Order: sequence, then C-alpha cells, then structure tokens
Amino acid sequence: MHTICRTPIALFTIALLGACVVLGAGSVTIYSTTVNATVSRVTITGTNFSPTGLAPKVAFATTTLGLVSFTNKKVVAALPAGFAAGSYSLTVTNSNSQTGTFAVTLGAVGPTGP
Repeated sequence: MHTICRTPIALFTIALLGACVVLGAGSVTIYSTTVNATVSRVTITGTNFSPTGLAPKVAFATTTLGLVSFTNKKVVAALPAGFAAGSYSLTVTNSNSQTGTFAVTLGAVGPTGP
C-alpha cells in the first residue's frame, strides 16, 4: 500500500481531516494462463485479483465466466463449450474496478510448421 502524506500541506490536511489517502498496491497483472480442455477450465496466475477478498470478474471474449476458485494470485474459471480454436481476450476485474487483459489461444492456431 502507498500512503500519500509527504508534504507539510498533506500533514496539515491530515490534522484537519484526521485521515490520509491510502492507495491500493497496484493494478491487476496477469502473468500466464493455462487452458485444460479436458475439464473446460482456465487457470489464470498473476497479482491483485482479490485485494479485498472478494471474487474478481473474469470475461473470456464477451462471455462472463463462472469461477471455480480464486485467491489474490490465482483464479480458476469454467470455460463454456462452443469456442472454436483461436485467440481470445481474457479480462480480470477485481473488486477495486482494476482490470488486467491477456490474450489466450485455444487449440492449434496458424499454419502448420515445416
């Protein structure tokens, strides 16, 4: 957490208001995703998914996904049937309305290599 109280003016404001502004530790960051097609789930790893302990929202393309489990650093979500092989946008939004986006590829995409 970052605390904004660095100048004499800020200290004066604290004396008047009795409080200081506290900002969150950072925005949502997605490091990786793993799709398990056998059980139709996507596992997302990163940071700040649940800074307040509340469930994040996960969207895959334009579909909101149901959560199987979540922590502040890992989310497991159910993938619905019907997505063809291709690349899709995955978005995680935490309870502080901070959002992270990641490109996820399902299946074999692109031309076959030599």
